[in-house]
Amino acid sequence: MIIDRNHFRSRSIPLQWLLLLAFVVQVFGAVGLVAYLSYRSGQDSANKLALRLQTEISTRVTEKTTTYLQVIDQVNKNNISDLRRSLWGSPKKERTHTEVKNRCNDE
Repeated sequence: MIIDRNHFRSRSIPLQWLLLLAFVVQVFGAVGLVAYLSYRSGQDSANKLALRLQTEISTRVTEKTTTYLQVIDQVNKNNISDLRRSLWGSPKKERTHTEVKNRCNDE
């Protein structure tokens, strides 16, 4: 069997193109891998930041709500105490308050 070398030469890829192709594939592979790892790292960082902010906001809301409810509770306790001592809503007190106001205006 006779092998025709000219036939194989016409179909073969030049060595320069083969080396260039290998280099380009490696470069694109490395760039793609770095881009993927950077993207995942960015996602992880964003998720951690979002979780931290949610926790901080939740803590602040809890603190503010607790403080607000404590103030309301104290106001209610003071009102109950005043009611028990008959200081709240007493017509006599209202009359006394009006009398003091009138005296201040007269003077």
